[in-house]
Amino acid sequence: MRFESLKSPRLAGPVMRAGDRLLVDFDSLGADADAWLDFAAGSGGAAPTLAMAKVDPDADFSYDYEDLAFGRIGPCP
Repeated sequence: MRFESLKSPRLAGPVMRAGDRLLVDFDSLGADADAWLDFAAGSGGAAPTLAMAKVDPDADFSYDYEDLAFGRIGPCP
């Protein structure tokens, strides 16, 4: 499986399982840029949500994944 962001094409890479979590290993960003993918069930029939967090807490502050707001644009293929 791959993660790809249409609005931020550099945010793309394979998704891997690491223990109980999902990790995205970005293709074109540095090794310290890897991110956790955290899904949460939507409440009241709402769509699930996605949040990202840095794998390396000491990674460059410019990887501010916590500030991203992802929105679902369609069904999964």
